[in-house]
Amino acid sequence: MRNIWAMALLAACAGKETTSDTGPAGETGTMTDTTDLPATLVLSFDLDGDLIPQMDEPAMGRFEGSIYAEADASAIGPVDGAVPLADFESDELDFGTDGGLLADKATVDGIAPQIVWILGCLDTTGDGCDKGDPITVPNENKVQLTAGEGAYTVKMSLLNPS
Repeated sequence: MRNIWAMALLAACAGKETTSDTGPAGETGTMTDTTDLPATLVLSFDLDGDLIPQMDEPAMGRFEGSIYAEADASAIGPVDGAVPLADFESDELDFGTDGGLLADKATVDGIAPQIVWILGCLDTTGDGCDKGDPITVPNENKVQLTAGEGAYTVKMSLLNPS
């Protein structure tokens, strides 16, 4: 029994795979440390339907976004000089006249597990984020990334005021 605990402790410290004979009915299992694996974000998008009547353009287009490390943004957006961990663009989104959730419309790979801010806008005209385009509110889009694939919903609940 002492050897099993020693192997588990060694594996935890080394971040390597190890074999253990502690599985059910004497089966051999493998323990893997996943802390060094990158996160894959599968993004869905949620547009507050109350914004649509206020929009000048139809609620459709591509979401243009960036992902920032926790220290590089705040509840009001990126800090001056911050460099995003990743920039991305969604598939074409069409929220119709009701808004709501559109699932699995963008995938972002290769970000280390950490707390991040997902920021951006729905570009309704194809020429960047303009006044009146739906945008993210940072504190609604701060998430903890975990190793492997995870689903996250990007919320847009404000129209770009500038």
